[in-house]
Amino acid sequence: MVYTSVGMEHRGELPELAMERVIDTLRRTSQAEVAVVFKQADSGVWKASLRSKDSVNVGEVARGLGGGGHRYAAGYTGHSDVSAMIAELLAALDAAAS
Repeated sequence: MVYTSVGMEHRGELPELAMERVIDTLRRTSQAEVAVVFKQADSGVWKASLRSKDSVNVGEVARGLGGGGHRYAAGYTGHSDVSAMIAELLAALDAAAS
């Protein structure tokens, strides 16, 4: 998995929706099957956008975390602690690989 996070302090005056394009850059990496962008909403809650290349069904993983989507693109809303979200996602991806 390759990921980045974009907090409110990093996006300046850009609207929350503008962070959607970050995933397009991350998914180009050849070293990871799954790309994730954690984006902080105006409310302070973190949202995750997931993309997969082939073998991981990120829709299934996101549904397990309270979100949705399909095999190659999915997302979910977490809480105010991005570190905890990263750990939860890694655990969910490990479980999906088993």
